[in-house]
Amino acid sequence: MEGNETVNLTLSNASGATIATGSAVGTITNDDVAVVLPTLAVSDATVTEGNSGTKVMSFTVTLSAASSSAVSVAYATSNGTATSGSDYAAATGTLTFAAGETTKTIQVTVNGDTVVEGNETVNLTLSSPSGATIADGAAVGTITNDDTAPATGGAVEYQVASSWNSGFTGSMTVEGGASGLNGWVVEFDAGFTITNIWNAQIVSHVGTHYVIKNMSYNANVGAGKDTSFGFQATPGAGGTVASNFILNGTPVDDAPAPVLPTLAVSDASIVEGNSGTSQLAFTVTLSAAATSAVTVAYATSNGTAQAGADYTALTGTLTFAAGETSKVIYVPVIGDSAVEASETLNLTLSGASGATIADATGVGTITNDDVVLPTLSIADASVAEGDTGTSILTFTVSLSQAATGPVSVQFATGDGTASAGSDYGAASGTLTFAAGETVKTVQVVVNADSTVEASETLTVTLSAPSGATIADGSATGTILNDDLSGNEPVVNVSDTSVTEGDPATGAAAAGWLSTSGNQIIDASGNTVQLAGVNWFGFESSNFAPHGLWTRGYQEMMDQMVDLGFNTIRLPFSSEMLHTTAAPNGIDFSKNPDLQGLSAIEIMDKIVEYAGEIGIRIILDHHRSDAGAGTSDNGLWYNSEYTEAEWIEDWQMLA
Repeated sequence: MEGNETVNLTLSNASGATIATGSAVGTITNDDVAVVLPTLAVSDATVTEGNSGTKVMSFTVTLSAASSSAVSVAYATSNGTATSGSDYAAATGTLTFAAGETTKTIQVTVNGDTVVEGNETVNLTLSSPSGATIADGAAVGTITNDDTAPATGGAVEYQVASSWNSGFTGSMTVEGGASGLNGWVVEFDAGFTITNIWNAQIVSHVGTHYVIKNMSYNANVGAGKDTSFGFQATPGAGGTVASNFILNGTPVDDAPAPVLPTLAVSDASIVEGNSGTSQLAFTVTLSAAATSAVTVAYATSNGTAQAGADYTALTGTLTFAAGETSKVIYVPVIGDSAVEASETLNLTLSGASGATIADATGVGTITNDDVVLPTLSIADASVAEGDTGTSILTFTVSLSQAATGPVSVQFATGDGTASAGSDYGAASGTLTFAAGETVKTVQVVVNADSTVEASETLTVTLSAPSGATIADGSATGTILNDDLSGNEPVVNVSDTSVTEGDPATGAAAAGWLSTSGNQIIDASGNTVQLAGVNWFGFESSNFAPHGLWTRGYQEMMDQMVDLGFNTIRLPFSSEMLHTTAAPNGIDFSKNPDLQGLSAIEIMDKIVEYAGEIGIRIILDHHRSDAGAGTSDNGLWYNSEYTEAEWIEDWQMLA
């Protein structure tokens, strides 16, 4: 990384001509930027437990940008509500990214059992990175229980899918039992309020009692089969708890145990300050109010900031009283006046009681506010000599940005091919920029004559700056000879500049996107920045994008464009490409052109309209069979949808 650089070109010893402009400055414009290390992040993972043997839970670790050299990071598992040895096999080690790689997986072995129990969690933590920094170093792996109590007839299973401060989403699965169901009605008691429901309809809601029935397309549930409906709700006095389930008039005793709320810590930032201390505030939130106290331990650790020098290390225990959902942890930050990059520290949650941890790590950014001094530059100048009297040669001195206080710099002329006294008047002094000023001039008096001679040069040099640094401290002044015999040819050379590295690129061109190194480029080779939005649904048992039960797909896509997105990521499953089942969860009164179409024909409609409104599509093979999340085996194929079929599917889509 360097400043702009200059090279001088001077003409001399002309034969058969005189030199009008004999000196030029070439500028090599620097386009190098300081190297910024890529960042590492690990994502949460889930796997269904199974009844025997083992399953593999895959945590994905990503590098924000490909590195030109190897990157490594240590990892280790720790107990959440799951216990190593009985529920899973503890794992530690080091993950290494070869140059150019951006994704790795860590696989944790999960032990199957037939115990009817709640979902369990295991934590995975990254540490000791080399060649990168850690942006998100903690992930939660969820071992989903798939064991149910035996039932002689139909049953209802209830699960909270996700939750946040002001709401949650849940799903209820209606099982057909041994004889199947010809229509179904589910009743239950709950303090929460359902604000949106899909794949079912609310018959009544009186007090805390709900009555919900099937839609026409999912009324019949075969023996040993099931169907499900989902909803969004705001928690009530009982949080997310539902009880007293009744299926078609018969009580069922499959009411789930209350789901523990989840804890998350947010990222934080603060301006450093020049002295004293300031407080970096991390907010820890509980997804729903608990009926009893919730506690969690916390501790800071170094990122690029160092405990003691940049901040004060902190450990402790945070306690939420019953009903509380938000707490703040304050970390003291030490101010200084050093000009430096912004720095980071981590705050990690552990050892939760009465809740589980959804996001265990917050990154605190200490924003540097120490000003980098502006730079001074002086430009070349020229003036016609004249035949009599004097003329003024004016040099422009510029400040790269306005300063908040005065800036001064000394200047002095020096001979080139011109001589002080006879050709120009020597000058020296001090230039002072008042606060807010960015341009000043140095004026040199040039003496006229009528002698036929070559153009002559002098220099002005800057020195001893105060309140700024010098980027370009020397300029050439050219006294242009204008005395000619009348028949001489004239030679001229002009200033020039060149960009040292790659030229800047333009906007995205039409056509396919591809990659070049760690950049995404368009068909013309221009760098493209994606602003993407996920649109789930094709990978699920709906076989269609979510939300079509409420809105038209074109209206939703228009809104994506209005919000500034230029790319849609469409997750899908192998089953969706091959199924003969009709897509469901669509209000055809709002999507009439989707009536009667297969899943892949609906995908064609989405892609076609995206082209019309100028938004790009990224197809994401999310899983093999239809469902939520990624495939249980962590792979892109399984026994039903083989790897060869997976390749054929991509060829078909292309």
